[in-house]
Amino acid sequence: MDRLMLARPDFAEDAGALAREWLLTNGLGGYASGTIAQANTRRYHGLLVASLKPPLERIVMVAKADATVRYRGASHALACNEFSDGTITPRGYRRLAGFHLEGTIPVWTFAFGDALLEQRVWMAHGHNTTHVQYSLLQAGAPLALSIAPLCTYRDYHSHARGSRAYTVDSQESTCTVTAHDGARPYTLSVDRGRFRAEPEWWWNFHHRIEAERGLDATEELFRPGTFHIELLSGESLTLTLSAEAEAAPTSLRQAITREAGLLSALPPAAPSWVRQLTLAADQFLVARGNPGDATAG
Repeated sequence: MDRLMLARPDFAEDAGALAREWLLTNGLGGYASGTIAQANTRRYHGLLVASLKPPLERIVMVAKADATVRYRGASHALACNEFSDGTITPRGYRRLAGFHLEGTIPVWTFAFGDALLEQRVWMAHGHNTTHVQYSLLQAGAPLALSIAPLCTYRDYHSHARGSRAYTVDSQESTCTVTAHDGARPYTLSVDRGRFRAEPEWWWNFHHRIEAERGLDATEELFRPGTFHIELLSGESLTLTLSAEAEAAPTSLRQAITREAGLLSALPPAAPSWVRQLTLAADQFLVARGNPGDATAG
């Protein structure tokens, strides 16, 4: 699979890390997108933006997932947020050792002393489901990982302000969020570890690109709780975000195989930019269909 790699100067400071964006789509009109810094700079950014009436009714459900690691007694944030008072905190991207696209899949590599942690995001094609995988490539000690999903329920063209009475139904490693009567429930789960319910509203997130456009640029997000996992060297875990009754179990291998199939139609000597353009074009193909129909798109 082709890789598009960025050099460290491209994301070492706010200007580069907040300006460079990534995008994944699911063939239904739903998508996931954000910045290398993992701070949302547009109202359109989100880890799970579901298309409830494909290809329409795009609803931002999970805006982001802020992760923190604890390794050898020290805590390190992977996340980044910008707030309406101008504060940018934390700046987790400063722990980035590398960033690249594996086909269309964004890959972050974080370094903490002798530990390397890799993060990937992909969507299940034909489903309103996003997967976020964390893999501990190397470490000399256990690494504790906590993940705080930040949620909402709004049209992707708008912002939502103030707290709302969200309902959270939690189990050992899963929680289901319902924003209001008539809203589509969505489920957050990990394939290992546990969920701790800690419902809380986080205030005054700032979207700098919306401010530059002269539009309202502030929203509030809901944290239903936190996932807690311990990883040893060589181990992985996957966080799954889904607006479907049963989340599509699309593995990373399946996602990569699908993109490899798209590229197989090209001449063997096709330059890398043509291969990348082919994958980018596929991102904008949308089929009408049911969100649970794996054959759509």
